[in-house]
Amino acid sequence: MRKYKTFEAISMLNDNPDLKFNHADENGIMFTMYLDEEEYVTVISNSHYTGMDGNIKINDEWTIIQEPVNFTEAVEAYSKEHNIYCRIGNEEHYYTYEANDLGDNIFYLSDDNGVTITTLEILEGTWYIEN
Repeated sequence: MRKYKTFEAISMLNDNPDLKFNHADENGIMFTMYLDEEEYVTVISNSHYTGMDGNIKINDEWTIIQEPVNFTEAVEAYSKEHNIYCRIGNEEHYYTYEANDLGDNIFYLSDDNGVTITTLEILEGTWYIEN
């Protein structure tokens, strides 16, 4: 899972206010950061509001909370220039969009290591669209 510094996460919230991020501090306490309905950066811990009152650092690392999608949705998003990734067990395979249109909106998929998509990924992978 890709990690973002606090300042990067806040910048991403500016671009996409629907995002949510998680961070575990050095004591294992989980924090969630998001924009509330009034577009204030909100941080909660264990479902309690904690605000931005000194409980996070500018270089803390956050991960995007993402919901899985089915394979078809992932491929459709890829064809619309979104990056996607697949999780199988402890492995993640990232597919960064490249303009490799073969005509008639046909794309080939190979992950960031140049490995072509596998049937295992298609049939058993959990797919996500990067925001």
